[in-house]
Amino acid sequence: MLKQTPVIAIIDNSIKHLSLNCLNYFAERTPYRYTYHLPSHYGVETLLQATRIDGMVILGSNSNVSDRLDWHKDLSTFVINKLEQGIPSLGICFGHQLIADALGCTVDFIQNDKKKFSGSREIIFNHDYFNYFRKDEKLTLGYAHQQEIKKITDDFIPLASSHLCEFEMIFHKQYPFWGVQGHPESDNGFIQRNMTPLPTDQEHHDILQGGDKVLKCFLSQFSLS
Repeated sequence: MLKQTPVIAIIDNSIKHLSLNCLNYFAERTPYRYTYHLPSHYGVETLLQATRIDGMVILGSNSNVSDRLDWHKDLSTFVINKLEQGIPSLGICFGHQLIADALGCTVDFIQNDKKKFSGSREIIFNHDYFNYFRKDEKLTLGYAHQQEIKKITDDFIPLASSHLCEFEMIFHKQYPFWGVQGHPESDNGFIQRNMTPLPTDQEHHDILQGGDKVLKCFLSQFSLS
């Protein structure tokens, strides 16, 4: 007997450019159902009203964790409550930092001058993960961020790192939370808006391919059978 189709909440924290490309990616490529939420504009009301959430994707933001906005606190409280209920969740860039911060990790600017880093970089896996990634495997992702996780608690496993960031991917030992500093949802529009200088054709291809593999890994947790 088939299970009910999983419902995954796409939580967009953007202030300037809405991340509808991410919702479209999932909707066009998977058989699941998706809901769209915009706490940076409307708070967590639509999340609280959702009748069903089987998974969550917490996206990036033009705000920083250090801003300590009211909706930051409301969102992290909501997400952690769902994690305690066993709801698998993927944090991307700001989403990765926000939930790690709420769970005791240290988040700060990459550099004291608050420089924004954008472009692509190669990460390397420290552990095997989910039959998708192997220790020492390398992957290219797109980036656009000023802050990063500086220190994790013992509750987290550091899945992947790079020359710039020690905690490129993390996984919580107790909760089904997986965080990634890069933007696996990067599409052509995201690359054009956020990456300076623009990637070469090969880098562009690697960014899309790497991001696709990360998202498929997260979605592999859900099954219709």
